[in-house]
Amino acid sequence: MSIYLAARYSRKQEIDNFAKLVEKAGFEVGSTWHSIDAVSQEGNFNDENKDTWRGLAKQDLKELEEADTLIMFTESPNVGIPRGGRHVEYGFFLHRRRHNRDLKIYIIGPVENLFNYFADEIFADTATFIYEQAKRLDTL
Repeated sequence: MSIYLAARYSRKQEIDNFAKLVEKAGFEVGSTWHSIDAVSQEGNFNDENKDTWRGLAKQDLKELEEADTLIMFTESPNVGIPRGGRHVEYGFFLHRRRHNRDLKIYIIGPVENLFNYFADEIFADTATFIYEQAKRLDTL
């Protein structure tokens, strides 16, 4: 099982730490955006680097195509203006799931839009998600 982690880029370090926990538990994390330093945090997507940005987007889409599970970390509405790449990733994966109901979607955080209700489960925070997954593992 390969897991793609989608989140606001400014949470990159937090998500990379989460990825390491998931891997330590024996799962494969297929997303790599959180472990590389290629994107401007200021959102400075200038034309002179558009080939770099396209390459990174293609890599993300490839990783999403290979994933069996999407975990999306959402934001409270009062957390500033996000760039929104995670919403594109969510929509891409949601479209894939229309054709493969075995794919799973989990959201960690508040509901940001009506499409979030297509997720298999929504968890209030990371700790709740980890607790619920640990309970499931104990019952296997």
